[in-house]
Amino acid sequence: MRELLCAGGLATALDTDADQDSKITASEPGVLHVGRLLFFAGLEADVAGYSDLDISMGLQISSLQYNGSEQLIRGRNTAAPPASVFSPYRLGRVVDLGDYAFSTGDTLSMTVQAQGSGLVGQFAACAPFSPRNKRPGYVGALPSGRMSWAGSPTSQVAATASTDLSLTADADGILDLSNLVIRCQLDAAGNGAFGPNTLATTVVTQITLPSGDSLIVGQSQGGVAGSIFRGNRASNWVQFGYEAVSAGSVVKIGVTNIGADIANYSWGCPFIPANGESPC
Repeated sequence: MRELLCAGGLATALDTDADQDSKITASEPGVLHVGRLLFFAGLEADVAGYSDLDISMGLQISSLQYNGSEQLIRGRNTAAPPASVFSPYRLGRVVDLGDYAFSTGDTLSMTVQAQGSGLVGQFAACAPFSPRNKRPGYVGALPSGRMSWAGSPTSQVAATASTDLSLTADADGILDLSNLVIRCQLDAAGNGAFGPNTLATTVVTQITLPSGDSLIVGQSQGGVAGSIFRGNRASNWVQFGYEAVSAGSVVKIGVTNIGADIANYSWGCPFIPANGESPC
């Protein structure tokens, strides 16, 4: 069955040496897969001397609580272990925190902190979610046609701005949304220090299917780390499954560029045409 992403709010005060609290609040009953918890932590201002706009690998985490009672961070003397085990850039699970049954309004709350010099960033958390009200997606046999690669046009997004990236199907067929990829090419950074190919400052605010159904849920959700959809990920973090589309159907991905530089976006996913198209 199709998994969704359950996301928390976007916290905008991830500053140097200051605790930042955030939480995921369920908007419907289901199972939150905390073993695949994913953090977004990106810099909204270029910092001279920093080689990356992502700081999720350097965060500490001092609290991770299920419903304000079950504490998943342990240790005496003000324990603050690495939060990098929840970074989208990790290559696999370092710690498997398992699955938690959620009712509407249940929470997973966290406290993180960044140390450094002059950091100004934003933070959000999400995890794959299996809703009790299941959304099956397409579950039939796949067409026998040759797979192709479908995509959206390029959209240029100013610093701190948002847009929808729209993929419009040119034929009837099946989109493989589990393997969707988002790309982002930044214009030259203000201080020239950053590599331009990064999703570190991208928040995905929503993924909307042709039916109007949403793949991102949660109360007061602010979005998820765009980097979970980068092309060089080791594996898929969430199983969105297949979606049947007709010619002209549109799948939209809403993105926000929290950074200080202009970003150029597009996205794509595998497509199998329904009529058995094949070049051979």
